Amino acid sequence: MDFKEALTKRKTLIAVTAFCVCVLILAFGYSRYALDGSRLRNAASVAIREGHLAEAEDLLKKAKVSDTARFGVDSLGIAEAENSLGRLYSEMGSYERAEPLANVLTNYAEMLAGAGRGAEAVSVQRRAVRLVAGR
Repeated sequence: MDFKEALTKRKTLIAVTAFCVCVLILAFGYSRYALDGSRLRNAASVAIREGHLAEAEDLLKKAKVSDTARFGVDSLGIAEAENSLGRLYSEMGSYERAEPLANVLTNYAEMLAGAGRGAEAVSVQRRAVRLVAGR
């Protein structure tokens, strides 16, 4: 093996190794966000069952941040996070705080309807109505 051939193989090995390291870093980061949002929502559910509503609110807000990092701002994941937070506010009797979150769901439902996903739009819109009604 001559010098050029050895250098080319070494460069290829370095490039492949760097690529693999990048993939592992991205995979770890992605799964960390996925687990964080899910874990936080589960912890919030436990807090709600135990009557710790302020703690649940904090956990749901953190889950929303995590879901935003994972899904982006225009996704069902964020609509679900908003829905959970809105349900909590309704349960707390804080309808003025729940209403803007219902508006987020309404906007999402309109986007779904515009995309030809009528059945999903109706389901999301019903959630928005229940949220404002406090059910």
